[in-house]
Amino acid sequence: MKLIKIIDQKINYYKKEMEKFENILDEDPANAEAVIGYEISSNTVIHLLELKNTYMLASS
Repeated sequence: MKLIKIIDQKINYYKKEMEKFENILDEDPANAEAVIGYEISSNTVIHLLELKNTYMLASS
């Protein structure tokens, strides 16, 4: 379960990053760095959730 805790911490970190980039995009929708940062963060959250689900299925 320690791995789940670590994954949850990383998910929370990247969700905060997504919020940061959303705020930048609200002010400047053409900010390329924010668009790329948001995409990377959201994709990372998706992959971490998939990893978490796979781990939970495998350990049950």
